[in-house]
Amino acid sequence: MKITHEKQPGYTLNVAHTTKFKTVKIQLVFSRLFQRDDVTARAMIPYLLRAVSASYPTRRDIQIKLESMYGASFQSGVKKTGLAQELTFDITFIHNDFAIDQTNLLDSVVAFLGDIIFHPRFEQTIFDEEKRLLEEYFISIYDNKMRYSFQEIRKAMFFDDLYQLEALGVAEDLETLRLEDVIHAYDNMLRQDAISISVVGDVNVDYMTRLIDTYFPFSSRMIDLMPIDYSRAKRIQPQHLVETQSVKQAKLVWGYQWPIHYLEPDYYAAIVGSMMLGGHAESILFKRIREELNKVYFIGSSYDQYKGSLYVYAGINELDYDEVQTEINAIVSSIQKGDFTDEILHITKTILISNFYQSLDSSSSICSRIHHLALFHRTFNPEELIAKIKSVSKADITRIASQLQLDTTFLLRGESHD
Repeated sequence: MKITHEKQPGYTLNVAHTTKFKTVKIQLVFSRLFQRDDVTARAMIPYLLRAVSASYPTRRDIQIKLESMYGASFQSGVKKTGLAQELTFDITFIHNDFAIDQTNLLDSVVAFLGDIIFHPRFEQTIFDEEKRLLEEYFISIYDNKMRYSFQEIRKAMFFDDLYQLEALGVAEDLETLRLEDVIHAYDNMLRQDAISISVVGDVNVDYMTRLIDTYFPFSSRMIDLMPIDYSRAKRIQPQHLVETQSVKQAKLVWGYQWPIHYLEPDYYAAIVGSMMLGGHAESILFKRIREELNKVYFIGSSYDQYKGSLYVYAGINELDYDEVQTEINAIVSSIQKGDFTDEILHITKTILISNFYQSLDSSSSICSRIHHLALFHRTFNPEELIAKIKSVSKADITRIASQLQLDTTFLLRGESHD
């Protein structure tokens, strides 16, 4: 697999040339740092553009076009990468060599994407429908109590900065959001966003560049995003929050500040450390609190590389709250002292490397990697990544674990207990 990054006047082209797949994947990403005033309007853009366009005035027309391109798969969405809100358009289609009638699918697909992006058809009925779906999404967060708990702890930890914003925006904005707001946000997106086009498959880079320049008339721009948030809350003591709802299973989330960020020297040690703590079925938290003590329904940990934070989360019987807290504290403390086995470190690194090799069988995973690395002016190097994971030592884990600082705990409990 050969990785190429080309900086063009209006966009960055990232190509992973490989003959491994019978398909080609193209991902177009518009990125901009979060702004509170239009985050929700921007979030609706991919779904309105995906629905209809000037050349395809109904959803059925778009579906028929995709079917004519041998069942090409087209998706759009919104994601959060640190402080950046990213609007994505993904299309996957078979390589020209496998088309029965020798159709030039690559040209057809790029032309199709160009029409979707540059010739939208903004309709009030489509806007109303997508707005209703977004409202239902926000309602679903409240119904998913673990997801809701994560949302609330992030609000508490990052109450005064933009990092608390989610990719799909803010529920309160929907009441006053108009189609005109989305159109305005779309115009700004075309003119001001950083643009990344990532391609995975057997394609020629020069030919791909000519196609993009033909169908994607992006204006020139010089944008260098920095999506990592280095800001730190100045909290003298951890805050402990409790919320009561009608729930049968309590949800507990612990949020730590952990000032280690994406691609920094200790980044790979942080990945291994988080995984070892609670990232798999053999992890320390799972083996001790779930299997040995049977005090949680589930437990795990996750590392946010763009903020420098770590979360421990669990579903518990709220009567076991004190004991679970004590055990989590004890486990974190033991890791900080180096009181863990070489075996669990070896198992964790083996699982991480195995998962990485599996990800190379997915064009979507490769596409995501080359895009995010390009944001930081890095090139995807599988051998280097594996070597860095293997090199993480017990001393590295102990050293970085000492930087964990508990910031906030959040308990969502039922109404039946004091």
